[in-house]
Amino acid sequence: MLGKAKKAFTPITMGIVLTIMVGAAPAAAATKRPLLHATYSKLCTVAEQLKATPKRASKLLGSLTQAADVATQMAVKFRIGAAADPKAHKTATALAVTSILEKKAEALLQSLKTEAAKAVTAATTTTALRARIAEGLQTFAAAKVNAGYCLDSQATNSDGHTAFATSACLKDDLQVEAADAKWPAGKLKTDGFTDGPTSSGPVSSDSGTDSQCALTHTGTSAGTNCFPQNAKLIAATLTLNAGPSSTMRDLTQNLQQSNRQDNKLIEAALEDANLLDAADVTQYEAEPEKALKKIVTKQQLIKELQSTLIFSGSKDKQGAQAAAEAEANKLTDTDSKELVTLWNKLQDTDVQESSEAYTSEKKIKTIGSTSELLKILAYYQGREAQRIRALEEENARLNAAVKAAAKKSYDKDNTEGPKCVLSDKGKKEAAKEAETQETAKDGKTTTQTPQEAILLSLTRPLFGLQFFS
Repeated sequence: MLGKAKKAFTPITMGIVLTIMVGAAPAAAATKRPLLHATYSKLCTVAEQLKATPKRASKLLGSLTQAADVATQMAVKFRIGAAADPKAHKTATALAVTSILEKKAEALLQSLKTEAAKAVTAATTTTALRARIAEGLQTFAAAKVNAGYCLDSQATNSDGHTAFATSACLKDDLQVEAADAKWPAGKLKTDGFTDGPTSSGPVSSDSGTDSQCALTHTGTSAGTNCFPQNAKLIAATLTLNAGPSSTMRDLTQNLQQSNRQDNKLIEAALEDANLLDAADVTQYEAEPEKALKKIVTKQQLIKELQSTLIFSGSKDKQGAQAAAEAEANKLTDTDSKELVTLWNKLQDTDVQESSEAYTSEKKIKTIGSTSELLKILAYYQGREAQRIRALEEENARLNAAVKAAAKKSYDKDNTEGPKCVLSDKGKKEAAKEAETQETAKDGKTTTQTPQEAILLSLTRPLFGLQFFS
């Protein structure tokens, strides 16, 4: 039997067996095909385009913050001008403009809260999607051993790793420099990325070469297959199915909105990219003169001027309306030329900064720090408070003198004594007070003399002034 068996393996028989074995080998390895350039390059393009959204988000937040800062600084400068030199800077006008600028600054800060949330969300989702795509493609780019490769070149059936290694989509943007550039025209739609891959394009079936890419060789054998059938990679855009049967998700159309709870990163990133692309990042003016002309409108100025004039008591309602309209017309007509002139005059004003260590003088236009401007404003407000206090003290002194003088009479013919003496009414009041005045001292009761009562009535206003000083 053994002899017959050995004899059965003739050269012809052996040739048939070898032919079968060799012919079967390609079939077993046919799934180890690379990703086609036409597919993975489109993913790379989308990843590169996604870098625009974080840059635009940075520009939006920076522009908003700067605009709010500019409006705030201009408002403080107008307040300083009104306090430092009321006549030169038209106090009512300066305060009206200040009010408009302060309201604008507050509105910008409120917008910043809303826009910041939108910008941060957009930067997060688009960066996450870009990173997922780039990392997935980087995995395939790194899967190259000797003649084996996982990325086909633009010319089918050849190694594309070297060319792809320098692709921009693989490079992280660590600076995220602010830029207001939008996505390229027509490349971003509400339901898809124009340059993205489609489901109809082949993933690797057009490659007739077995490139020995173990990543695409799906199956159930541990130690042999990297992934099982239907494994999803690269942000779930690529589904691996035995190489030639692998599929790619269509990113160009029919992408629905995400409710942010469904883990639909692609949909969320698309929605956020559209939101930031539509945002007007150029509406926020950072140049003071242009910002002033844009913020201070005629109607706003009339309203604020009228309120300021009425509140200060300078004008009644009718007079305030007429004066406000005249001033607003003058300032805002002819491209707000007079308003700009007022601003430039204010900028050229020398202001004083006082502290315990020194007192210096500088022009307002040289000051770019809000904290420094507030410090100068506090100095002028403090100086104004001291001036008002001095006036109040002087007013109190004069009132006391007037009251004292009301109790005296002037006798121009008196040559022996003072010509200014207590009148009869003053004498009666002083005597009456002396009779009823009792002062507790050392536990004893003392009755004042008429002369003491008169002296006390004359000096009491001065005692009161010293007490409240």
